[in-house]
Amino acid sequence: MSDDKWLLSHFDKQELALQALYHDFISEQDVASPLWVDDMTWYGSHGFGMANNVQDYTTYFVQVIRRAFSNRKLELDLIVCEGKICGAHGYFVGDFTGNFLGTLSI
Repeated sequence: MSDDKWLLSHFDKQELALQALYHDFISEQDVASPLWVDDMTWYGSHGFGMANNVQDYTTYFVQVIRRAFSNRKLELDLIVCEGKICGAHGYFVGDFTGNFLGTLSI
């Protein structure tokens, strides 16, 4: 997210993070949310690794998710932000209809 956005309140940061996550998981656009800064670092859950910039995040996570799953939904239980760092817990749900991590859908 751009640096000026970090001057916002805790709740505003959570809202921006939510908007970015929903954009990245749900939208049909082929790029990550414009709310991320170019040098962002994304830490994925086990098996996904990390991305050191928004281009890698777009190429190796966002586009892969969009190609592998249709009817995508994001069900977040919790989002917490402290300073420039936000963490989220929830569930990604979709129909497996493409190639994901080397596995083809049936």
